[in-house]
Amino acid sequence: MFQVASHPASFNQGTRNHHYPTQAQAPATSLQLPRQLDRPPVSDIPREVIAAANPELANVPAEYIRRGLGPKAPDMLAGIQALSPSHLPKCLPKSRLPDALAIPFLPGASISQLPTHILAVTSSKSHSDQALIFAVHGVVVASHCAQMRLPPSFPPTSSAVRLPVLHINPPSADAFKILLEYMYNHRLDHVLRVLAPLPPAFLQKLSHNAVVHAFQSRSTVYQLASHVYAHENGDLQSIMRHVSHVKDLWQDMIALGIHLPDLWDTIDLAWKILLGALNLATGNS
Repeated sequence: MFQVASHPASFNQGTRNHHYPTQAQAPATSLQLPRQLDRPPVSDIPREVIAAANPELANVPAEYIRRGLGPKAPDMLAGIQALSPSHLPKCLPKSRLPDALAIPFLPGASISQLPTHILAVTSSKSHSDQALIFAVHGVVVASHCAQMRLPPSFPPTSSAVRLPVLHINPPSADAFKILLEYMYNHRLDHVLRVLAPLPPAFLQKLSHNAVVHAFQSRSTVYQLASHVYAHENGDLQSIMRHVSHVKDLWQDMIALGIHLPDLWDTIDLAWKILLGALNLATGNS
């Protein structure tokens, strides 16, 4: 198993905590939430991490690799879809994970776009024996995650691939699914959509600049927080579930060593919006 780096265990960080009751009927019990989520120091992807996934790219900066992979993402996703579904389970017992999976691929698939690895993902906060199974391209994961070292891959045959299995144990397996999708499509709107119920008009064609502008605009944050508050009918526990999702994503990003400014800014915006919605729900605005 590959154990990711340690991650923050609580929210007692940052500046000027807000206090919120954990239950609408029990105001005496409260939870401290920081105004901002801490970011770890930015670090480059180690060369050996890239080399483990693709030795030919060992000396290429991760940022250039990510830029080069962007236009290829649809073909790579098609390569994953080309694997035989009957040979690619959605989950496996983590106590009986194989070293590799041999998976046939559909006729006509582009061999160069087939995935190279299997990630078996469990949550460090769960006692479940089931690991979620994801077929991935090693170079995609390596160019985004400074803390993940992939095993060597195997060359495909004319009809099947043999994918080495790596077990990883981030804080949240569900949050990892969001991050993995982002590694391929870099869609900030997709990330925000699963973190909070925001207006479709705001999410449409959302850019990094739009995220930064929204974060800096008190009126925009208030409008978005009001939308979340209204969508959840002012229910504190419903809003807190969204807060928990942001927390899980934040912890996974730290554990995996993901240092992408656009993604971090998006997490900060979601957090700020949800704190505003909580203020409305508790009458502290």
